[in-house]
Amino acid sequence: MKDKTGLIIAFIGIAILAGVIGYQAKTEESAPVFIVIGLAVNIVGVIIHLKRNMKK
Repeated sequence: MKDKTGLIIAFIGIAILAGVIGYQAKTEESAPVFIVIGLAVNIVGVIIHLKRNMKK
């Protein structure tokens, strides 16, 4: 595992989702846009990580 760029991006996505969950728990307001953004960042990070670390 030499390249960890995708892994770092996935962790950023997880942090966004955790922040959204905390925000929703405090304010009782929904933030569906940020959930979609967090999931998209997470999926992109996982895809980048898998593509760069697949053995050829």
